[in-house]
Amino acid sequence: MLTLEQLKHFAQHGWLIREKVFDDECMDECRQAMDETAATQPAMKADDDEQTFMMGIINHHQLFRDCFLNPTLLEESRQLMGTDLRHRATWMIIKKPHPDRHQDCSELLDPANLSWHRDMRPKWGTFPDDNDPELINCILINCMVAATDIGPDDGGTMALDGSHKVEGDPKTVMQECSVVQFEAPRGSVIYFSETLMHSAVPILSDTTRYVMFYAFVPPWFEVWQHCKVPPEIVESYEDEPLRDIIGGYDKWGYNGQFPTTGDSD
Repeated sequence: MLTLEQLKHFAQHGWLIREKVFDDECMDECRQAMDETAATQPAMKADDDEQTFMMGIINHHQLFRDCFLNPTLLEESRQLMGTDLRHRATWMIIKKPHPDRHQDCSELLDPANLSWHRDMRPKWGTFPDDNDPELINCILINCMVAATDIGPDDGGTMALDGSHKVEGDPKTVMQECSVVQFEAPRGSVIYFSETLMHSAVPILSDTTRYVMFYAFVPPWFEVWQHCKVPPEIVESYEDEPLRDIIGGYDKWGYNGQFPTTGDSD
């Protein structure tokens, strides 16, 4: 469970790094599973030599589902969202070092040249906590799982710090929010709101980066394209709350009308 200080950090910055959520053995197995999946499943961007990008990974390997339904990941995502969870999307990225990394890298890392984006503007996705005015809830939480170490030159995602509360296009937001780059040891989870402006970054080291993404939304949202989970996988889980998370909530009722968690507990 996240502490009050961690929740305050997320509220201020729009992101939070949690180390040692997964052990080294699990991350080694995930990296192997990612290589196997990349070799047997069609990539989303077949013409991209620098990275392998694949959606819907929990449909392809039990290990990905085990990580997705990790109790710590679920509990902490629920704290950050303030609601019950539903699977929105999962994907993986295997990213190779940039071919021009041994030349002048200033242009590669120039914030003005990056592809800043977010899935949701703050108006639609960042809200005050029910009980503590210093805390927030966000309705689209990304959980980036680092299967390899992410050091200073290893292509860690860049973000505009605090932009989860700032409206505007990237150029406007950049005038108010400083640039931060995520660094984390393998086994870490980097939580960030999809109202946070962020961008992929080239790898300047000689390390290939392996990361998995697990995205959650409230139960009344829909699953993303290419990510729907087949019924046979959903039905393989005997635990009903887990089935609701991985397969979607299809029951009658107004399940968004009451608070479901106390973030500062």
